[in-house]
Amino acid sequence: MAAAEALSAIGIAHLELREPPLDGSFGASDRPPFAPAIRSAFNGVLILNSDYDFDRARTDVASGGADAIAFGRPFIANPDLPTRFAKGQTLAEDNFGTWFTQGEEGYIDYEPLQRNE
Repeated sequence: MAAAEALSAIGIAHLELREPPLDGSFGASDRPPFAPAIRSAFNGVLILNSDYDFDRARTDVASGGADAIAFGRPFIANPDLPTRFAKGQTLAEDNFGTWFTQGEEGYIDYEPLQRNE
């Protein structure tokens, strides 16, 4: 928390905090969330990230727990993620085996929503 206070004091614009929930899918936590303590210590924009879906993101932003949510894995498999959220559509599953490869597979081959969906 001291680091967040110091960063706030020198005017850092934002912090992004990756904090897996207790039941996280890719790095579960073994302690309660620390984001509320950071939120109270930091006056800039707080961006949270890790295992967010639309409902959890909306809840954390609406409650003031975060100013924004960063989506990593969901965006890899859903380059049209904002549209899918806006339309309440199911998200495509990402393929971990294609992350950070040198080829196109896993980055440009996910199916976008059809215009009538």
